[in-house]
Amino acid sequence: MNIKELLSPDIDLSLLQAKAEELFAAIENKKRNLNNAPEGRLRIAERKTGAYFFHVTESSSQWGDYLARTESKAIAQLAQKEYDRAVLAEMQRELNAINRFLKSYHPTELHKIYSGMTEIRKSYVRPIYLPDEVYAERWLSVKYTGKAFATDAPQLFTSRGERVRSKSEVIIADTLVRLGIPYRYEFPHELKVCCRARDYDSRGGEDCGKRNRNGSRRGRISAVFYPDFTCLNLRTRREFIWEHFGLMSDSEYAANASEKLETYCDNGIFPGDGLLITMETQERPLNPATAEAIAKKYLL
Repeated sequence: MNIKELLSPDIDLSLLQAKAEELFAAIENKKRNLNNAPEGRLRIAERKTGAYFFHVTESSSQWGDYLARTESKAIAQLAQKEYDRAVLAEMQRELNAINRFLKSYHPTELHKIYSGMTEIRKSYVRPIYLPDEVYAERWLSVKYTGKAFATDAPQLFTSRGERVRSKSEVIIADTLVRLGIPYRYEFPHELKVCCRARDYDSRGGEDCGKRNRNGSRRGRISAVFYPDFTCLNLRTRREFIWEHFGLMSDSEYAANASEKLETYCDNGIFPGDGLLITMETQERPLNPATAEAIAKKYLL
């Protein structure tokens, strides 16, 4: 669902703050290096017969004292000194720029303008950026029909009374609820899938560029998928599909899971980039701590 906003979500200031801390540490490191560096500078004279090195100091001539190639340590120290001085100046410039930006950038002020209005006034205004709770409400309000349950399917329910298909899905759903992450269970997605040529020819598909084992061409048609969870990162306004593969001990199930993963990648949905994956076997069930770590990493 595309909810219209004039402004994209705020940039992740924590990344800039982390970069500023990284630059500060590197600057201090280079300052220490320069304090311990030898005096003077390195002059390199390139001739047809090769390169010649000279150590220029106040006590030497303007051409410097000759350094033999065997004095490689001194040459390296002087070359490093010149490099360190250059990168120190540039890192300091970058750090100052980031600090100026962090000091003057106040994205919450835009939100305060709308949130400070009365509810009556809000009802007549289209904000450029929706408050998270409003965006989540609109995102969750989408009506859809999920997959039906088989008559013999187990009766498993989440903390908010929603029926799911496995105990592991209960763990994932309850984790999302506890962390305040909006999600839709088995929301339909239309994807392009590869199939046999005779299938896509009859259904108006297209060649997908792949071949069967016998060398015959394969096609691509549209098909509806029902991922376990479609989740919303409210901070970035980005949707993630979360698939849980619960029977990886079964070879046929594992093969189908691999094919599904390939389909997602073919549609530009990659693990960690629009797609979250958990899996388990009979011997190693889903660890709730793993589900929580994934949710916090990608959805908060």
